[in-house]
Amino acid sequence: MSKAVRFGLLTLIILGTTLAMAQVAPPEIFFTDLSSAPNSGGESVSGFAGAYVTLYGNGFGTTQGSSTVNWNGQNCLRVVSWGGTWLWYQKVVVQLGSSCTPGTGSFVVTVNGQASTSPSQTINGYSYTGATFTVRSTGHIYCVATSGSDSSPGTFSGGCWATMLKAKNTLAAGDVAYVENGVNQSSMDPASSSYSQPASLSFQTGDNCGGVVPCAQAPLALGAYPGATATVTACSNCGYIWRVPNIGGNIDNWTLFGLTFRGPGIDIGGPQPTSWRLVGNDISCDASAPVYGCITNADTNNYWWYGNWWHNIASKCDSNGLGCKLYHAFYTATSHVDFAWNIVDPDPSNTGTAGCRAVQWHTTLTTTDEGDLHIHDNIIRNAICDGINLSTVNPDMAGGIELYNNVVYHVGKGPDPSGVSSVYTCLYGGGENHSTYSGAISLYNNSFFDCGSRQGGSFGAFGILSMHGTLRNNIVQQTSSEPYFASNDGGCSLWSGSNNLWFGNGSAPCTSQITGSLTVNPLYTSATAGAAVNDLHLKTGSPAVSAGLSISTLTHDIQGALRPLGAAFDLGAYQLTGATTINRPNPPTNVQVSVQ
Repeated sequence: MSKAVRFGLLTLIILGTTLAMAQVAPPEIFFTDLSSAPNSGGESVSGFAGAYVTLYGNGFGTTQGSSTVNWNGQNCLRVVSWGGTWLWYQKVVVQLGSSCTPGTGSFVVTVNGQASTSPSQTINGYSYTGATFTVRSTGHIYCVATSGSDSSPGTFSGGCWATMLKAKNTLAAGDVAYVENGVNQSSMDPASSSYSQPASLSFQTGDNCGGVVPCAQAPLALGAYPGATATVTACSNCGYIWRVPNIGGNIDNWTLFGLTFRGPGIDIGGPQPTSWRLVGNDISCDASAPVYGCITNADTNNYWWYGNWWHNIASKCDSNGLGCKLYHAFYTATSHVDFAWNIVDPDPSNTGTAGCRAVQWHTTLTTTDEGDLHIHDNIIRNAICDGINLSTVNPDMAGGIELYNNVVYHVGKGPDPSGVSSVYTCLYGGGENHSTYSGAISLYNNSFFDCGSRQGGSFGAFGILSMHGTLRNNIVQQTSSEPYFASNDGGCSLWSGSNNLWFGNGSAPCTSQITGSLTVNPLYTSATAGAAVNDLHLKTGSPAVSAGLSISTLTHDIQGALRPLGAAFDLGAYQLTGATTINRPNPPTNVQVSVQ
């Protein structure tokens, strides 16, 4: 073999190896459960005694092997567990050590020589990435255990407390309390006993640390010990699982993480609190609470809803002649929100008797609507009514309203809640309070399927009243009986955009306003109308591959794959990677694991 041939073969091998490596996405950290915590004072294991922190993301691998994780370039962490599963992605648990220098930095996971990336976001003017974290030398670390006593100091070294109530009432700025396996808070919180609807936990005090968003200096945190199942259920005389009563004051800067909530509902009342993080919680409601959703979050600001799992949401009828269409999985009137990496699945068993909408923004105020909303990287499915309903939102507010990398299917499926007609769409934009907004709701790189099979009223993939919508790089697959746009809403004049794919119900809609459309089968991996679980990954050969516009702010898909991987952006929430993907649409049952 000549030198030229050998050189050519070597070049091809190197080039092929480089191209293959280029197609393997680096690991990505989506978010962490805590945003800030102490580096000492907790459970002492192998010379480490700082807080436990869970990193949620993808591409970590199922075992650690030679992979590493550091914070702010410092090898100051103990790896507790590696590659566990949650929803459709993974998690790594680490413990901070005293050698972690206090300050703000980022976690970095390195796998096969590739350092992790992390999506960035801006909420209320505060810019951060999902890996951003503040290490402190201040604050206490507490624990709650079935073997504990509320007369103990509440520490791993001196004895844990027995109840979450004790922890909730004791925590001060910068403190973290870990609830160990088997603990169940199911008795009434005495702080709420004077209310007509008491709760098992009532948050009536907190910390206001100067309005910093998200107050990385000193949040208060209550959540599950790594691998533990810790539950909050409502007592027999309680109207809520937990609540924040509308009493004013500084009930701010709390983080609730990794908990299991079961019972009538959760009420987070306004105008306080602000700057809360709800991360990695398992939520199911029986709808007996006097609120409008499994979680009702009203007239508040600055919320991070990351990696929560809503499922099995019961229906509720009111006494005002409106039937059973006012109870939803998540009902909010909140501005400055990052709502991401959640699964909202109100009726996973297709019973037809679940709560109405999966997600709704709505306020009864007529002077202020909600804005600065970022709804992305979620799986929303199996809703009786709308998948996402933005009834009263303000796209002109700084930060805008954007929805991207969402997977929405089998919603608007009916039946009518208690015989009362509702709206049955994948995405509905209202503009109920105002009709003069000049901005548009921005939808890009979402995957929609089977929207509005109930029919009647407003039904289809999209409905919108007096606001505008912009569609880019989306995939919409319907059946022949499900329209792309609800016929009795605002019509084509309210929509604009380009490079979307439409399939299942004839030609592309609104061609004078929405250009560059495709009308071919997107080749979803699994798309069965009426099915409770579908897989909207793209198959090899999909016409949606490299058919999109470049969007500079969108660097990853819903699973963490880089965008673009080919010649251009793929359409929809999933980038075709050509590699084995991790797709676990149903979360596993929590399993107690050793962290010693």
